[in-house]
Amino acid sequence: MQVGTHKYPPVNPESVQVLYQEPSKRYEVIAFVDQQGSGFDFSANSTIAGLKEQAAKVGADAVIVTSAKPMKLYEYAHTSGKAIKWTSKEGKGHA
Repeated sequence: MQVGTHKYPPVNPESVQVLYQEPSKRYEVIAFVDQQGSGFDFSANSTIAGLKEQAAKVGADAVIVTSAKPMKLYEYAHTSGKAIKWTSKEGKGHA
């Protein structure tokens, strides 16, 4: 779900960084991304590629993983995060 006020062109999913903690650079949250695994996709790590693809579609520089749950009985793996765009090299945290 796109939340930022700016629209950015899509980027290559391979260029999207995956972060597991708040970065030291300032950033803008441009979307919330969410990926559910399927079939015999047991680990939450398997859903990271889906997060990167969604973040790339909205032009994100990185995705901060906010939740990662492995597959359990009757539940698929599920991962969610914040797609972000760097706003400057100075400062710290969310803009």
